[in-house]
Amino acid sequence: PPKLPPRRGTARPPAPMGACRSSPGGGLVADPRVAGGGGRGKPEVGAFSGSKFILSNPNNVHDVYDLDSSQLGFGAFGTVTRGRHKATKWTRAIKQIPKASVKNISQFRQEIAIMKELDHPGIVKLFETFEDNAKIHLAMELCAGGELFDKILSLGSFTEREGAIVTQQILRAVLYMHDKQVVHRDLKPENFLLLNKGPVDRNVLKIIDFG
Repeated sequence: PPKLPPRRGTARPPAPMGACRSSPGGGLVADPRVAGGGGRGKPEVGAFSGSKFILSNPNNVHDVYDLDSSQLGFGAFGTVTRGRHKATKWTRAIKQIPKASVKNISQFRQEIAIMKELDHPGIVKLFETFEDNAKIHLAMELCAGGELFDKILSLGSFTEREGAIVTQQILRAVLYMHDKQVVHRDLKPENFLLLNKGPVDRNVLKIIDFG
């Protein structure tokens, strides 16, 4: 039989044992040795860390954002409302998490630190964080298209083209996370949002709910 042409590039070495670890209760987890490194192994000399551009804001969230009274969504650990930045007029999704609902606050802060390192079109963007005595507030990218789960229910089924585009976007985002040695551990249609209300095959899918 004819010989197959050699593969381009070199194979990646397997990740060390424990590079992606699990934690009780699920959520975003990564090995602390590599969580801030921006990739496999040690970070490159002179490389920028995305976390440097995400503010840990000492101000009260209400001093920076005008928050809507109505909720965009809610979950086991908090609620999401629409917030308008007073200076820039940009609209964000503000996730508010009561500290009383978080069993391990130090672990939750570590999950936020990992989120700050992620920068990919298929992962919801974290812009800044706020913390007061009662709550942690996350100012995140607003995705107006709703959950992938609801889109599946409304359409009944996807065309082959739509299914291929959705699958491709999911796998690209998951590959990026795994290259960062980060695992989500709760991937399901409810944890994907569409960026806008447009058609599925001309939309952008975003992974959410890391903690």
